[in-house]
Amino acid sequence: MSVRPQGRDGLSLTIRAKGVDFSVALRLVGDHNAMNATGAFALAIALRLLSLKNAFAA
Repeated sequence: MSVRPQGRDGLSLTIRAKGVDFSVALRLVGDHNAMNATGAFALAIALRLLSLKNAFAA
């Protein structure tokens, strides 16, 4: 995970899962919010709410 502060606009981060990078923009500030978003992302994968295999299917 890499986090880039965007000032008052929040932050952007990149989450890498199984070699695939996902760009995320949060309208929240603070590294703790980036960690929460990453945890929610991991939970969605674990619960099979998000499939990395179909992540790019249009």
